[in-house]
Amino acid sequence: MKKLICLTALVLSLALAGSILAQEAKKFKIGALTKSLANPYFLRMKEGYDYAQKKLGVEVVFGSTPKEEADVEQLNIQQSWLTEGSFEGFVVTPFRPTSLNTVLTMVSRKNLPIINIDELIPEDAATADGIRIVTRIASNNVEAGRLQAQLVLNSVPKGSEVAIIEGDPGTVSSKDRVTGFTNAAKEGGLVVIAS
Repeated sequence: MKKLICLTALVLSLALAGSILAQEAKKFKIGALTKSLANPYFLRMKEGYDYAQKKLGVEVVFGSTPKEEADVEQLNIQQSWLTEGSFEGFVVTPFRPTSLNTVLTMVSRKNLPIINIDELIPEDAATADGIRIVTRIASNNVEAGRLQAQLVLNSVPKGSEVAIIEGDPGTVSSKDRVTGFTNAAKEGGLVVIAS
């Protein structure tokens, strides 16, 4: 009985100590910057950040622009976060592959981690600008375009004329999806009349 009481007291002490430590643990603050929430893809991405914030107990400060093609506005958001000085790291989806490089160079000089999602910053451009990216996460957009073409090929007869409705034509991800779609559609016997 005495061993059981000692064991129970030890377990309760450890649980209490763990609870106190958990309360005193630092809550990390991360800036998550995406393209416009007018695009459902980035709205879904925001939902993922919200989920991670709740699940992992970190503070995620989310930023986006009200419309596409807002490179300067996005750059200003990232700059203001860096100037504020309270962030432990950043997750970025730039409008253009190098549109955030000037401020991300400063982020790297402060030794803050950068995760690059979706619109990837080319490694050579990052290296040239002194940007250290912890990891890059993106889908294979050429393959995504090919899969989209396969859906069309399964839905219309060979020889059909098709037009491509694409996202922002200046982004690498959009160009890659168009390339994947166009190549697969032509190989499958469709006629691409417009993009």
